[in-house]
Amino acid sequence: MAIFVADEFPDVNIERLLKMCLIHDFGEAITGDIPAFNKTMQDEENEASAIFDLLKRLPENVSYELETLFSEMEGAEI
Repeated sequence: MAIFVADEFPDVNIERLLKMCLIHDFGEAITGDIPAFNKTMQDEENEASAIFDLLKRLPENVSYELETLFSEMEGAEI
């Protein structure tokens, strides 16, 4: 969806946004996509753990960038 609305948000860094979308899906690829209204704190922890397990397999510079983006997303930083 981010790609389809990119023109409507010219100030948004779409490459960065797409990386965040992918990181979000990394955890769900392992744990499954649990609807937000059913997701428990344990589910959140399991998903975060799965994401970090996958990221640590990547080259260090890529892993660092994506871990930083994930942490930013988790903290709801802007």
